[in-house]
Amino acid sequence: RDLTGWTIFTIDGETAKDFDDAISLDVTDVGFRLGVHIADVSHYVKKNSYLDKEALERGTSIYFPSDVIPMLPFELSNDICSLKPNVKRLTLTALIDFNQKGEVIHSEFFTSAIKSRIRFTYNEVASLLKKDATENKHTKFVDILHNMHQLSKILRKQRFKCGSVDFHVPEPEIHMNSKGTVEKITKAQHNEAHELIEEFMLSANQEVARHLFERKLPFIHRIHESPEEKKIAAFQEFVAGFGLRLYSTDKIRSTDLQNILKKVHGRPEERVVNTLLLRTMKKAQYSQKDPGHFCLGFKHYTHFTSPIRRYPDLITHWLLKASLDHKFSAREKNLLAKEMTKIAELST
Repeated sequence: RDLTGWTIFTIDGETAKDFDDAISLDVTDVGFRLGVHIADVSHYVKKNSYLDKEALERGTSIYFPSDVIPMLPFELSNDICSLKPNVKRLTLTALIDFNQKGEVIHSEFFTSAIKSRIRFTYNEVASLLKKDATENKHTKFVDILHNMHQLSKILRKQRFKCGSVDFHVPEPEIHMNSKGTVEKITKAQHNEAHELIEEFMLSANQEVARHLFERKLPFIHRIHESPEEKKIAAFQEFVAGFGLRLYSTDKIRSTDLQNILKKVHGRPEERVVNTLLLRTMKKAQYSQKDPGHFCLGFKHYTHFTSPIRRYPDLITHWLLKASLDHKFSAREKNLLAKEMTKIAELST
């Protein structure tokens, strides 16, 4: 579909070089219509091509403070597939309708062509959300950004209510000079614009996973299994010293852990409790099997939003596009399951 007339834009970090996700939003009679438009990398990287095999071998792009080893050639990652402002780009669109409570009432997926209106940074958007719209050159985007912010807050509240665990562990940001020497290490800033993009990407990933699951297709899930009982017991023993307790350690729920983090928020021991809980958790991984994502509290979850820099997302694109116009036979599903298992292990 031709979406080049839509108001679509990207929001990324100051130093980002490739832009693979863009967003749009309309307010509807019942709530919101969110558009998540992801670079259609699979249009250029065909299955079993040399590009595909090399991308699988690399698995991801690797980012350094001042450089990158890309999963795909720069001609693709930094140019043809990058959603730069004011140029037509091919995308795969997830269009999701929410009601006022942030519940999904409909979603659809299709290939599209877009033209990003502007490249925003997180800091710019955070600043725009605080300022008077009449004072800024980006006035025409401010109402949309405020509506996006409203939806993201609703989605965030709903997500934590349903079981997502909200860790508060500071991330280091390394600053280097032109000679490659580390000048300083600071705490990475995380503002409301980061949260906005985070919620929209999580929603798109979840809806794609639901779409593929409902069609009984084998695909690569991003999974996070529940923590081991003995590790939870050790965590319980530690936090008891702060007057905190879990009501159960054998059938632990993500909501139980979120309640602990809520109680410790703002207290002197917050950081140590967050860090220890993070170490108590199992590591997330890619899998053809689907036990769900414990830490997010999602029944089904996949990676769809970064095909420029993550191979599993590229595979999800290929499969999602195939599912739109092809009915898979039982034999094809069996072959897919074997292939997805192998790719998931390599990607992890």
